[in-house]
Amino acid sequence: MGEKMKKTILSIAVFLFIFFSVVGAGDTTMDKKEMFSLEGLGNIYLSQEAKELLRQNGFVVTPGDKDEIYDVYAIAWIDKELQTTLSSWTELRHDTILYAKQSQTMLATVMPQKPEFTHGYVEPYPEVYQRIEEMMKDLRCNLEILGITPEGVSEKIRSFENLLAKLKTISEKELIQKSLTEEEYKLIWNIGDNLASMKNFPSEIMKKITSDTDEKIDLVADVHTDPNTKQVLEEGVGSPFDIWVIIEDSKGKRLCRGVVFSYYEFKHPVKDRLTDEKWQEMEEKKERPLQPDWLGSFIVN
Repeated sequence: MGEKMKKTILSIAVFLFIFFSVVGAGDTTMDKKEMFSLEGLGNIYLSQEAKELLRQNGFVVTPGDKDEIYDVYAIAWIDKELQTTLSSWTELRHDTILYAKQSQTMLATVMPQKPEFTHGYVEPYPEVYQRIEEMMKDLRCNLEILGITPEGVSEKIRSFENLLAKLKTISEKELIQKSLTEEEYKLIWNIGDNLASMKNFPSEIMKKITSDTDEKIDLVADVHTDPNTKQVLEEGVGSPFDIWVIIEDSKGKRLCRGVVFSYYEFKHPVKDRLTDEKWQEMEEKKERPLQPDWLGSFIVN
């Protein structure tokens, strides 16, 4: 298989994990006082211009005596979205770097107990899901027209297109506060298994484009070299972080848990360019650098 085809398959696999912030709802309920109890934030506010900009981009800035609190939430959410974008960009840059991967034995773990079913929530960006669906359809059609579609790949892409269409519909319902069907809630509940099945290609393809190291999301890529300081700029993605979001819809008010990217950006000696294996080892040894300061708006250590 040629390098172009390898990169095509890698890109398909990467897209299966990008752009989603799907959260599963817990049974926790909260009253309004607890929901907005953020100490020390009373003096934080945004200008009217900033609030209008947030509104134009789909963020809710609620009027009343909780303005400042909502403003803080809006800033934190924008920072969360920025982290997702930078992490996605890091993964795409990572896919363009050619390097040899070392095989390793996966650590055996105990199968976790399956949690009780709860009603989840999709981060409602219907236009995002629609555009990715259109992009994946174009990719599938172009591969088929050129006659270079590997076995099983076309079906995987089509499944991803169908999933994106359903997520778009769910998002539109959420935005107008329309109740979801039980089938749609089950789709959210099984989103992880669905995505995992879509990235599994025939073994003759998988052994050419992936290794045991790829079973982890953690990866790193040097994106810039400074010969003057003999340093490189490293962009890294770490293990996913939990995200807790308060949701209120037809199923009531509840606390939902999902996952988000963890993003790193740091300088490193050019003579010691990091590989994914070393980056993952740094996590095991607790030797990773700190994340950028601006992530502190929504990350609690």
